Amino acid sequence: MLYVLWFIIWTVYFGLSEYPELGMIVTVIIALIQILTCLFCYWFVQIRAWMQCTPEKNPWKAELVVVQPTANNGYPEMVQLHHSKNPHDQREHAWFMFQKCRYIYDDSEKKTFQTIDYPLSNSFHTYLQSKGYQTQDEIDQGIWNFGLNKLVRWNFGLILLNLFWFLGWLLIFRNLSIYSSNELRHHFLSFKFSAFYSGV
Repeated sequence: MLYVLWFIIWTVYFGLSEYPELGMIVTVIIALIQILTCLFCYWFVQIRAWMQCTPEKNPWKAELVVVQPTANNGYPEMVQLHHSKNPHDQREHAWFMFQKCRYIYDDSEKKTFQTIDYPLSNSFHTYLQSKGYQTQDEIDQGIWNFGLNKLVRWNFGLILLNLFWFLGWLLIFRNLSIYSSNELRHHFLSFKFSAFYSGV
């Protein structure tokens, strides 16, 4: 929009041939402002929320939440706000996930988002006598309260294989001036052979 507006001002009021340097300088300034705006939106969640969203106090109408963690506990994030019914009481709840923890809106007392209260105050005897969830309703309620406890794993073998492949190419290109073409081809084939059969 700014580019079109500046191009119209440049051509109508100043003239393309009369002030070509002014037109290029202002175009570069507009481009730098655009690049800085994109970078600030990427670096700072509050600026991205201010530029892309409108503030909403009602959690039942909001779609996104800006989460500001306490000091030394991660970076601020913009996360999706979900609205779904609790299978136990069929009430609508607003909740979001942040750092693999679920936060549910407490609309009865504190009017804030609270973490899930895990049953940690029970005695050890209570846990020994527990038989777990017996019915499908209890299972659904447990999944609603605590999630599925899925473990996210990284495939470090594939990452290491790609790293070794990249380092092999760096070694080849570093030694490019030393080897002739036949020696280079032999060096590359022996590297691929050792990387494949060594189980990396």
